[in-house]
Amino acid sequence: MKAYINRFTLICLGIAIIFLSGMDGCNTEEELATFVQATPGNGSTIQEDEDIIVTFNMPPEGLTVTGGEFSLSGTSMTITGPFTPGTLNITLTWTGGAQALTYTVEAPEVKPPPVVVVDPPVVEDPVLPDVPGVKLIVPGKSAAGINIGDSIQRVKNLYGPGKRDALDWLVYPDVGLGVYEGIDGDVGLIQIKSPNKAKTADGLGIGSTSEQVENKFGKPNDNVPGWTHSYWNQGISFRVANNRVRLISVNPRPR
Repeated sequence: MKAYINRFTLICLGIAIIFLSGMDGCNTEEELATFVQATPGNGSTIQEDEDIIVTFNMPPEGLTVTGGEFSLSGTSMTITGPFTPGTLNITLTWTGGAQALTYTVEAPEVKPPPVVVVDPPVVEDPVLPDVPGVKLIVPGKSAAGINIGDSIQRVKNLYGPGKRDALDWLVYPDVGLGVYEGIDGDVGLIQIKSPNKAKTADGLGIGSTSEQVENKFGKPNDNVPGWTHSYWNQGISFRVANNRVRLISVNPRPR
């Protein structure tokens, strides 16, 4: 009788153990991935081409990302740009979890193009004849070493053959000189322009201002076409543009 009871007790105990083991199996939950960290950290400022590395405690299942392209390798995920400058919102979702990330994307620095310093070309002064008054303008008389009444041949002897323009002036562009042959065949008018540096005794020359001209000669009152400041009766006229003397003409004083 005792043997029978012992066998019955063992059978019941075995059934209980199996039952309890089954109950433990029913209570076991599946382990899910959790977010560990993001590099750079959430809330950081990043560059538009900077990668964001997200780490999980185990490989996540069903991972989706909004806000950027991504690649997953084990427990590490890389979100790649380029990102649009401004606020960047990224949402990660996976089986059993989600994580929001926010960054400020800096606009790339726009650097100005390098400044290339080019030395201005060296402009040599024109070669002038070695004659008295070659850098002087005397109203009604002379300019650049040429006198009103000189022969055209003397001009050629000093400056060379020159060339004739459309108005039959004998011109020397390299030295900024022009002479007009009068009725008697001699120099009737002399004109000076850049690069000629001849000046009056008061320092008036190419590049002087209209105020400087008027301080010396007064307001222009001789109406000569083509000249903004004509002082024909004083033997000189100036053409001014943008408040700078561009052309000077010397004429004989009226008798």
